Amino acid sequence: MDFQFTRRELDCLLKLRRKPRSWECLRKASKTDDDGLNIMLSRMEKLWYTKDGKAPNGSLIHLNQIGETVAQAEFDRRFDMYFTRVMALSALLVSIASFILSVVK
Repeated sequence: MDFQFTRRELDCLLKLRRKPRSWECLRKASKTDDDGLNIMLSRMEKLWYTKDGKAPNGSLIHLNQIGETVAQAEFDRRFDMYFTRVMALSALLVSIASFILSVVK
């Protein structure tokens, strides 16, 4: 499962499920200092909408039409993609096993 994020960034994305609205809430969720959070956000910049296109310092994080941050939507999309692949692979393995058992009989 390659999300191309560090473990701390993934933890931060998971904490975003609680919809923090301000820079301070996000900094607490990421458990890092401002410099670390700036680095993290620069790596994840395409996932964030900020008010008036400014840096996230003190601005609100915009939500999409269903009330998620863009990071939450991206996390959900990637999780759904991963989950779908795992389920398809497990269905394939079950069908192969049932075919082998039917041939062996």
